[in-house]
Amino acid sequence: PRAMRYLDAEGLFDASEEELDGGRRAPRRRAVEAALVAVVCGILLCPLLRGAPGQAGLLRLKAAPVQLFSEIPQPTCLCLFDVDRTLTSKQGASDQCPGTVEIAGVEDTAFGGGTLVLSDLGANVGKTFCGACYRGVVTVGPVSGEYSKQREELLKALGGPRWTFSERWSYAAKVSSLLVTGARDEHKHETVREVVEWLRRQGPHIRDSEVYFFDDNSLNPPPFAG
Repeated sequence: PRAMRYLDAEGLFDASEEELDGGRRAPRRRAVEAALVAVVCGILLCPLLRGAPGQAGLLRLKAAPVQLFSEIPQPTCLCLFDVDRTLTSKQGASDQCPGTVEIAGVEDTAFGGGTLVLSDLGANVGKTFCGACYRGVVTVGPVSGEYSKQREELLKALGGPRWTFSERWSYAAKVSSLLVTGARDEHKHETVREVVEWLRRQGPHIRDSEVYFFDDNSLNPPPFAG
């Protein structure tokens, strides 16, 4: 049987296909994952592994088991936030609002404009229960417009694409992401429904009871009751 080089948590060794298929070292899935890693390591480290001609290689490679993205537990809940005065705070008032963080050099064009200030919530979303959920935005304003630094900072504050599902921003008239602008006050519950349905079409199925929305405007949360 053909021998192949195999990498697992115990090191690098040679094994036949029969041994791998027989599960003596690891199930077939682990063998395939490790073989892929071994190919990369072989390209980069083969001189060290083989040693000089006629000599045994001196390096014994150790590696942790490979964890595929599909094996990482996926969120089962969704947190959506308004932006202005929810994820952000009043510009120029960071010294008056404990827990807020001013982001130097980043403009927030809302309410007359000024330097972006993340609210206590905006700066610490990952430390709340929403830290285990997908996260997104449903807001009225443009968040300083397409490709703005403010959008970049909010994406980072929300945890990045791992938690927002993508870097895309979309408009409420045609929802195609978890980051949505142009949602009308008193109708945000309709936009949230579209966001949830869009996410389900991508694969994750989030129950309605596990969808949470946060807004500083008291007119917006009531439609979510019940």
